[in-house]
Amino acid sequence: MKKWILLFIIFCNLGILFSAPGELVWRYRTNGDIESSPVVSNNIVYFGSNDRNFYALNAQNGNRIWSIQIGTAILSRPFVKDGIVYYAGSGPLFIVRAHNANSGTMIWEYETTGNNYSSPVVSNGILYVGSNDKYLYALNASNGSLKWKYLSEAEVGSPCIWETQGLVFFGIRKHTEEMKSLYALDALTGRFSWSYDTRSYVYDPFFSNGNIFSASTSYGVFANNATNGSLIWSSYFGYPKYIFSNPVVSDGLVIFGCDDNIVHALDEKTGVQKWFYNTGSDIHSDPFVKDKVVYINSLNQYLYALDIKDGSLKWQYRVGIINESSPYVSNSIVYIGCSDDYLYAIETYGYTGFTDYKSATKLPEKDFSASPNPFSSRLSLSLPSSASIYSLTGQLIIKLDKGKHSLDTSKWREGVYIVKNGDETKRIVKVN
Repeated sequence: MKKWILLFIIFCNLGILFSAPGELVWRYRTNGDIESSPVVSNNIVYFGSNDRNFYALNAQNGNRIWSIQIGTAILSRPFVKDGIVYYAGSGPLFIVRAHNANSGTMIWEYETTGNNYSSPVVSNGILYVGSNDKYLYALNASNGSLKWKYLSEAEVGSPCIWETQGLVFFGIRKHTEEMKSLYALDALTGRFSWSYDTRSYVYDPFFSNGNIFSASTSYGVFANNATNGSLIWSSYFGYPKYIFSNPVVSDGLVIFGCDDNIVHALDEKTGVQKWFYNTGSDIHSDPFVKDKVVYINSLNQYLYALDIKDGSLKWQYRVGIINESSPYVSNSIVYIGCSDDYLYAIETYGYTGFTDYKSATKLPEKDFSASPNPFSSRLSLSLPSSASIYSLTGQLIIKLDKGKHSLDTSKWREGVYIVKNGDETKRIVKVN
């Protein structure tokens, strides 16, 4: 009898420890809204708050390990490397700081002459960070001494690095016809390498496979050769659509959000759209990809988990008011900061710690399929609920009831169509 009682207690505790994807693990309240994007290293989650504190929490249970009052807001993502956490202050103190990642002891501080909305990055012992004083700074990552600084034409966004070729890339957050908006410099010396005009300002470029990808805020997305800056492709979105979400490249896709409420996925090599997902509200956060899942939040207070293959929704979770904070995933937990002053930790797979606050919206598995895709004269659909098929221009092609359908598509025009089934969409292609 004692054996069965013990097993019963164990299983009851396991019921607390294990839960489904899209459930809250914990949340931690600060005294200000959180625009800083979190980062996790060695089971510690680091982030800043507009309460002018910097925090280090246990990533599994949300317990505070250390925090420090810094006297300035932090709007960007920290960077952790070799036991040191780095961050940039956005005002009223224009500082870049380095702390011992475990204890919070300050190692060094460097003061710029403008707001620092840029996220720092460290490579080969050098920290790179942009500032609103128009400079890109290169600091010694060990002691904070200045190695070089480069004066651009406007406010500098977050840099990224091509380590093997020794290049650092950044965009500027202002644009005129005379300005270039994307830059490449020698990472060791700060010597100019190349620049390119993306026709609007650029926040944070992304390096992948020898190319640099950037979102030009009021124009579109660009792919440039990272060695010489030559254009590979561009995808126009344009006014009145604005892109405040920075692109991420994964699995052959360039993924970003837009003010047209849509998460877009473009082919990395050609710029052709592969899929999209409509969140119903503007998207200002950057996507995060982990284990074939795209995590991104929208201004409608929802965090979304999308299948990277086709953009279908896996689950969604409603948090507090979301601002510019972007998600970060580590050890099956996604972390996101919000304007309700909370940092949220949400389960992605199935293991969680204790939680007494669960308000997830979980979507059941659905038999939603379209085959073959691409299709020619016939298209087979399996629909868990009623659906509609649209052209890319928004023209309604056909409405369908729940169930299985075999359509004669021989007279359909060649091109891309969208099947909308409830909250899910699929992109299908007609070929001749």
